[in-house]
Amino acid sequence: MNPMATRDALQVRHGSADEAHAKLRLLLLGWMVGTGSTGVFIKELAEYLSGRGHTVTCLSAGRCDWRSGPHLAFVQREPFNIIELRNPPIVPGTRPEDALEHVESPRTTELLREVLGSCNPQVVAIIDFPGWPASTVRVCHEAGSRVLYYLQNLWPVCTRLSLYSRWKDVCYDFNDGERCVECMGNLISTRAEQVRSRIPSWLWDLTGVKSAAKRTYRALSHEPRPGIENRVGEQYAERRVAYVRAINEADILIGISKGSLAVAERFGVRVTDARELPVRYLAQKQLRQARPARPARAGERQGPLRVAYLGAVVPEKGAEVLVTAFKGIPDGVARLDIYGNVSAEYRKVLQRMAGSVNPPVFHGRYERSSIAGLLAEAELGIVPSTCEDTLPSTVVEFHALGIPVIGSRIGGIPEMIAHERNGLLFEAGNAEELRSALLRVIAKPDVIDAWRDHLPSEFDPLRCWREFERACCELSVEGSLGIGV
Repeated sequence: MNPMATRDALQVRHGSADEAHAKLRLLLLGWMVGTGSTGVFIKELAEYLSGRGHTVTCLSAGRCDWRSGPHLAFVQREPFNIIELRNPPIVPGTRPEDALEHVESPRTTELLREVLGSCNPQVVAIIDFPGWPASTVRVCHEAGSRVLYYLQNLWPVCTRLSLYSRWKDVCYDFNDGERCVECMGNLISTRAEQVRSRIPSWLWDLTGVKSAAKRTYRALSHEPRPGIENRVGEQYAERRVAYVRAINEADILIGISKGSLAVAERFGVRVTDARELPVRYLAQKQLRQARPARPARAGERQGPLRVAYLGAVVPEKGAEVLVTAFKGIPDGVARLDIYGNVSAEYRKVLQRMAGSVNPPVFHGRYERSSIAGLLAEAELGIVPSTCEDTLPSTVVEFHALGIPVIGSRIGGIPEMIAHERNGLLFEAGNAEELRSALLRVIAKPDVIDAWRDHLPSEFDPLRCWREFERACCELSVEGSLGIGV
C-alpha cells in the first residue's frame, strides 16, 4: 500500500479529533507486534484498550518484504489498527552500518510523521524502542502528542539489548563507544540482516541456493567502510547519549522492574515521573488455571528431583553456568531437562561441558501453548541469567504452574523470588553456589512443599493493563477519565 493510501485509510478509521473527545487516541510503537513476548504484550494491551473504547493504532517495525526501502503497510483495521514499518533501517542485534541512523533516521522519521499526522494521537506509548530512532520522542512532541516510554529491555544503552558483551560479561563501561565497536564486530551489518530476513526459510535451506545466498550474506556483512573507522566509536557514544536524552524527554517512564529503572538511572536517565509496572500476559493466567496437582515431596524420596530450564539456550541466560553447576550431581538423584531453542554448535559445547555422567536432556524448541504439558513433572525451575535480565517471563511461568525457582541475583530476578521463602537466589555466574543450592534441595526435597505455599497467586494481566491505561489518561489533553480498578 502506498503512503497516500495508508493516510486515507487512517483518516477514515479515526475520524476527527472532535469525534474522539470522550476517549483517547493512542499510538503504540513496538517491534513485531504479535510475535515474541513484548510483541504479544502489545497486541493484548491493544485489544484491552480498544475494548475500553479508545482508538488504538499499533505501529510495528520489524517485518521485511521484497520492496525496496522502508515503507508503510496497513495490515489490520479491527478491533485496532496495525501499521507495519516494513524494511526498517534500524534492526536490533546487528552491527549498524551507521550508528547515527539510530539517533536520527530520516526515512523512519518521515514515515512516523505521516502516521502521527493521520492518527493525531493524544498519547504515544513507546513499548519497544528497537527499530525506532532516539529522535522519536522529539518528533512525537512536535506533533502535539504526549509520550510514555515503557522500558522493557536495555536497547537504548546497548545494541545487543542486554548489556551482555561478546566476551560473556555484563558491560557497564562502554569506553566512549570504542568497546561497542569491538563487541559488535562479530555481528552482521544491518543491511545484511535486512536481506537475510527477506529470504524464506525453505529457500534459504535449499542446497545450492543456500550456499549462494550465504556468500552474498557474508559479502554484505562487511566491516565499516574505509574512512569512517575512526568515527564509529564516537557514533556509538552519541547513540547512547541520544537515547538517554530521549528517555529523559518522555513525559512518563514506566520500568518493567525496579532493576530496569536502576540500570537506566546508572546511565543517566532522570525522569521525574518514573514508575514500576511488571508485564503480564494472558498465557500466564492460563498457565495458573491449568496448574496440575503436584504430589508432596515430604516423606520417602519419589525418584530423582526433576529440575527444568525454560527459554532460549544462550550464554547470557546462563546456560553454561547451569550445565557446569549440574555436572557431578550423581545420576538417579536429579535430572535436568532443558527446554528451548539451541544451535547445534552451542549444544555440542554444552554437552562437552556436561560430560557423560547424568548429562542434561535437551528437548529443543517448544511452543508456548505446550509449556504446561512440558513441565507437568517438573518440581524445580532454574533461571540462571548472567545478563541484566529485566523481568524474565520464565520465572512467572514456573510460578504460575506451582514450580519454585532458583534464580540468579541480577536484573529483575530478585524482585520475583523471595529468597528462602519460595525459592533461592545465587550470585549471577557462580556455578559453585548454584550447585550448592541444588544439592541442598536434593538433600531435603520437602523444602519444595514449603516454597510452593508461598508462591505468588496473581497472574492476571488486567492490573497491568489498567495501570497502563491510567497513565495514558493522566497524560492526555482530555485529562483523567476516572478509570476504576
